[in-house]
Amino acid sequence: MEQTGISQEQRDTLRRIKTISDLKMVKVYHLFGGDGSVMGVLAYYGDSVINLCNADACFAELFDRIAEVYAREAEEKEIIADEETLRFLKDACVFPTDEFQKCLADYEEQDAPSFLPKAFSYLYVLPIVKFIMEGIYRQKEEKIQFESRTGQWFGRGILEAVMEEQLRRFPFVILETVEGSYEVTVQNVLKPGNPLKVLIRFGDYGMAATYEDRFFLIRGSLLLRMDQERAVVSHSMREGERTLEEWEENCEEAAGMLPTREVRRLTMEKGDWRALCLPWGDKLFLAGEGRERLRVYASEGDGVTVSHVSHYQIPEEWGEQARFCLSALRLYEREDAAELHLLEPGAPGSSIWREKYSGRYFGRNRHEQRASTEGAI
Repeated sequence: MEQTGISQEQRDTLRRIKTISDLKMVKVYHLFGGDGSVMGVLAYYGDSVINLCNADACFAELFDRIAEVYAREAEEKEIIADEETLRFLKDACVFPTDEFQKCLADYEEQDAPSFLPKAFSYLYVLPIVKFIMEGIYRQKEEKIQFESRTGQWFGRGILEAVMEEQLRRFPFVILETVEGSYEVTVQNVLKPGNPLKVLIRFGDYGMAATYEDRFFLIRGSLLLRMDQERAVVSHSMREGERTLEEWEENCEEAAGMLPTREVRRLTMEKGDWRALCLPWGDKLFLAGEGRERLRVYASEGDGVTVSHVSHYQIPEEWGEQARFCLSALRLYEREDAAELHLLEPGAPGSSIWREKYSGRYFGRNRHEQRASTEGAI
């Protein structure tokens, strides 16, 4: 099926990737720079060469195609590849399917989600927006205290807060531009009718938010950088050319906290969990066993818990700064139901997960599950 919303150049690249055959040489490489790490794939096939990194739009498609072609053609001829590359290509074709199928035993597949992402993105987007607004008002020597409950409907709603014993209302709109990227507009910030624009991007290595108030010339950035050992938050705010706030701190560890029981069951209890508290109230849970790593970004509110779960494998030669995504999912939980959204893995990622699982939805009615369990006792 032809993809929409992409450039003509990307379409041409995708068509080229789909025709790759007669593979002669492949190299998976990894570079480190000031802006983080870069993973790339260089391949020589037929009389052509292709070279993309994970910053390119078609990298995941290239990696999957190279893994597929290599698995097929390497049985018939010699293809030049070093040991590191061979391990990555092998990982692309490995996923514990039987184990994961057992985890899905209590779920039924659905054609469409009941927990629509657009209706619940506010649970993990608005805490960041509130944190930014608190910083802005703090610089104006004003204290703002948000009400715990948020009135919203599919990404549109009103934030309520108390300032100087008066109730203030801040209408907002959340738009998801691409998977994991959100554009938020909040009105009435600092003065009636004044908009604050916030762009938020969730990624494999953390979260990045930038914001701007054009009337008051306020702009800033809020960054979360994560690895298996720690989570670091940094914040910078400027008014015109003047720096208002600039700091960086490690997130505190919370003893005794765990992801939800269902998250632990779905991740097959791989290793001991560590919990880190993010400044805006969300939680980050980390676990690891051998070369495998698990990361859970958890948000909750209005009786719903949303857990973003990523399962990685670490290459022995490259260490923690490189990773191979085995699976990615989002779990919605409330008292009466739970629903799994199986997501696209990061790049490079498991071609088996991408082909067999990503884009599927599974739901479970907890009342029915409880009744059947009680009836069996």
